[in-house]
Order: sequence, then structure tokens, then C-alpha cells
Amino acid sequence: MKAVFFLLVGLILATAVVAGPLFGSQSSVDEVNECSELTRFKEGYSYTFKYEAETESGIKGAGPGSNMTMTCDIIIEAPERCTNVLKARRCLLENRDLDEEMSAHDLVFRTDKGRIVEVLAHPDEPLHILNAKRGILSMIQLDLEADDVDQNTLNEVSVHGNCSSEMTVTRRDDKQRPRKLQVVTELNNCMLRKQEENMTRWQSFKDIVLNMTVMDKFINSSKTCSYDLKGTTGEFRGIQCEEVHSFWPMNFNSESGVRTFIQQRLISTAIDNLNSYKVDPANTRSTCLRYEHDPKEIGKKADDVTADQAMDILKALVKSSREEVQMESPRLFGRWRAALEGMNNETIHEVFDRAYNCSAYSQTCRDNPDKEKIAREYLLDGLLPCTTMACFSVKNYAIAKGVVPKPLASAWMVTMALQNYPTLELMSEMLRMAQYSPSQITIFPLSIMVHNYWVNNEEIRTAATLPEPIVKTIRYLKSLIGNDCTVSAENERLALIALKAIGNIGEPVERYDQLTFIFSER
Repeated sequence: MKAVFFLLVGLILATAVVAGPLFGSQSSVDEVNECSELTRFKEGYSYTFKYEAETESGIKGAGPGSNMTMTCDIIIEAPERCTNVLKARRCLLENRDLDEEMSAHDLVFRTDKGRIVEVLAHPDEPLHILNAKRGILSMIQLDLEADDVDQNTLNEVSVHGNCSSEMTVTRRDDKQRPRKLQVVTELNNCMLRKQEENMTRWQSFKDIVLNMTVMDKFINSSKTCSYDLKGTTGEFRGIQCEEVHSFWPMNFNSESGVRTFIQQRLISTAIDNLNSYKVDPANTRSTCLRYEHDPKEIGKKADDVTADQAMDILKALVKSSREEVQMESPRLFGRWRAALEGMNNETIHEVFDRAYNCSAYSQTCRDNPDKEKIAREYLLDGLLPCTTMACFSVKNYAIAKGVVPKPLASAWMVTMALQNYPTLELMSEMLRMAQYSPSQITIFPLSIMVHNYWVNNEEIRTAATLPEPIVKTIRYLKSLIGNDCTVSAENERLALIALKAIGNIGEPVERYDQLTFIFSER
């Protein structure tokens, strides 16, 4: 159920998935009274909308697609200026009656010039219900200050995080008031705040691999909202938002992946008079529009995930992808990645073997070869963002065994190398891999790692000795160059790679040569 709401409001893992709540401060009465008179919900009125959300999702090669529909009556009351109350009534999800959950608690929110600046939620509101309502609120957030220009860049907080959107006025009336607008958001670029207890160590893949093409295919999400306005204050006649989430966890095999289309509509059905009343925030908690994770879904502490727990998640993920084709897949994949980061070295090697060769451990896998294929793809791609020593160890093992396609092996190595603060232990492991299998895939990331360590540890620049992993790396690269000009074509290729790697390392090589000369003179 939570995953259904999760995607109906247009937020998929990934993305997220590693973000947590950012609590706003309680607004004082004075602050509320000082808010702008610009508002799309006038005090003393009640606005009723018909809300519809439709999703269509499918995974290529794994059965037919899946469709879901959710409907609600949404009432937004404006009992006082800049303070509104969202009420959800008569909510249905296919044949499931959700009215009880959605209507149990009203949601208070405060606005300023069309932006939602604070959400006041009932403390007993389940997070999956609150997140669904956040998705609806994100639709009705439209900056009034942007009405004066035909094109503008909006930076605001929505259910997806801190997002930058491009707003375009497509039609104005004879009084130059905006009547139709379009807001386009590339959701990949929305930033979500990290949560300490979340065991994943990255905020988004693009923070790690920046401009890697393979990562651009991993998750691609976009959202386009069209607004139809009316009245002197630009009230909503109708809103339609369309989202496309391309979820390619099997990125080295572009024929496999999930694509989800989400269409949400809010159609104004009535505007009624409302007696003003005072909203009491005493029994609420202050939060904002960002999607909020259930702490129970974050995962265990590092090194505390067992092999059986990890395999249970993977089995559910494979079943969801292969048989049910539900929106559960993105959330489960996020849990799977978190589980990989939460295993120690012994456990992750056990899980790798059980997942990659599941036909040797499971009769179900033996009877359904496609399940083993999907399990392998999720295993290999789940390891991509993992930067723990245990993950790196099992990645090296997989590359050495030759079971990883070269593009993915390269991506694995680069995610390790591009860490801002690599450890000497990690460097030693990377060096061991380069010595075992010397190639551009292993040597270039090693050189980047040495350079990053040098940049971020100023004390070693004037130290009498360099750390041993750096010394061993430089010696190894120099040994690949050698002095023999009659070497084979393969050794000549490795020598060129080593020269480029030494160039990547930069100053540490100069420091190594200086120290070597000093010690030789002694």
C-alpha cells in the first residue's frame, strides 16, 4: 500500500530514497499575519476539487504492464489568511476503499505568495498517507510572484525535494493575467536532505559519478504540470501533472527496465463560502513538503544485515518485477541497496554467491531461469553505488571471476575512485585489484583515488614519508613503464596507461621523487 501512494504522488526511490525529513520551524502568529495578501485561496472560502491519479507501469520482457487508478474529493478550506486546511474525502484506489485512512486527519498548511512554507501534520498521521497528501499539495504550489513574466526559473521545495523548475506562461487574457501556465521539472536534479540513520552514504548517484552516461540511464524522472487559472487572483480551474519515471536498474542491459507514467489531475468543482475560524496548531508537528521516510524502512546499522534478510528483500524484488509489475519495485530496490551497504565482508560474499547462482540454492530459480537472470541484474546494479569495504571486496571478486560486463565493471571502479575522501584501506584494495588485473578499468580509478587522498590530507604534503599505499601505487605504475623498448604490444599499452595514471596522480609523484632523492643522498 505504501508503495502505491509513493508513486501516485510521483516520488520514486531512488531516488530517492535516501532522503529524510527536514523539519521547518513553528511559525508564530505575527509571522502568519505578516504574510503576503497574494494568495490563490482567499480567506473565507472553501475550494472543492476532484482528484484523479492514474499510473501505468511495465517491465520489458517480464509480462504485461500494470495500471492503477486513485480518486479523491479534495477540499481546501481557507479559514484565515495564508493558513489552509486540506481535507480528503471519498478516496478510492481501484476497488479498495481508502476513505478511512485519507480522511482520518486533516492537514494544515501555510502559504506565502503561492508557495507552501509549512505543513502542520497530525502526529498520528501515517507517513505513507502524509506523503500522498504532500504530493497533492505540491500540485497546488504555484508562485504568484512569477505571474508578471512569461518565463521564469522557480526554486522551491516540493514532495521531490529542493527543485528547480522552468515556468512558462502560455496564455494571458485581455488584462494580461496568466490563464494557462506550464511548469517543467527534471526530478533527477532535485536535492533531498540526507538522514544520519540512513545507512546509504550518498545523496544521489550524480554526486558520485557526475557525468557518467551509464548513470544517466539509471533513473530518469521528469514532471510537467499544466495550470488552467481563473478569477482575479488566479484561482485554479484545473491542474494536470504528468510524470515519467524510467527506472533502469539493469543499466548494462538496456533492454531491461521499468517505466512508469503517472498522470494526476485536480479539477475545480465548487467554491463555497466558509465561516472563518482559528486553526489551532497545538496538536500538530511542523514539517515541510519533502517526502519523509518511515524510520522502520531505513534499515539496520552497518554490518548488521544478515544474508537471509538480504535474500528476502531480493526475492520480493524479483517477484515484484517479474510477476506483479507493481510500483513496489523502486522502493524494494532502495531497500536492497541499503541492505548491501549494511553487510560485513563475509555476509556480502555469501549473498553474492546465493544471488548470482540462485539456481543452485532454490528450486524456484531452477524452474524459472528468468528469475535467476533478473536476480543477477539486481545484484550487480545494486552494488554500483555501494562504497563500503565489503562491497568493494565483493566487486573485486566479481571482476576477477569475469562475471561482470566491462561497462558495469568500469562504473564500479569509478564510483569507488570518485569518493571525495578515500581511505588508505580502500586504496590498498584498489591497488591489489590493479595488480591482479592491470587494465584501464582498474589503473585509472586507482590514480584518481591517490590524487583525491592527497588533495584532502594536507598534512602528508610536508611529511617525511608518504603513506605506504601511495608509495606502493607509484612504484607499481613506474614498474609498468620500465626501460625496455622492445616490449609486447600489450605491455606497451599498459605503459601508456601507467603514464596517464601518473599524470592523474600529479603532485604525489613529485613528492615521492623528492623523498626518494633525499633518502638516496643520505
